[in-house]
Amino acid sequence: MADGSPTGDRFGLSANASVQPTYGDGQGNGVPRNGGVDILPPLVEPVPTASLHALQEWEGYVTDIGNDEFEARLLDLTAGDSVAREDAVIPLDDVSAEDRLNMEPGSIFRWVIGYERSVGGARRRVSQIVSLDLPPMTDRDLERGRAWANWLRAKWGLE
Repeated sequence: MADGSPTGDRFGLSANASVQPTYGDGQGNGVPRNGGVDILPPLVEPVPTASLHALQEWEGYVTDIGNDEFEARLLDLTAGDSVAREDAVIPLDDVSAEDRLNMEPGSIFRWVIGYERSVGGARRRVSQIVSLDLPPMTDRDLERGRAWANWLRAKWGLE
């Protein structure tokens, strides 16, 4: 049964063919040495996937959790060189059930708002909050961070 292989058999090798190494680009486009058969697999096209174009992105930590919402301190990652900090109250419905189980004061998360483009090209606006699976930030961590920032400001004369 021929399937278009150079030797006419299903596996690309006839009973009398010998396997020869090839020179090539590693993508199945090799040139056989000594007239042998190229047995590298053909180039496989990538499978299209959905993509997300972020319009706004924050990293934050939970400061308080209520029944239907949580409070967070956010750092705007799209603010460029400026440091834009803000506090927010966010509905718990915006967080996946799995991430909600691990959420506690001090938990760190990433929040992205943007356009998701489907494989077919359709575009929709999405908001996604994802837990970063890091240990919760403690008051001691925050105080050490503030002390370090104050030390840097003094050292560089920025006060």
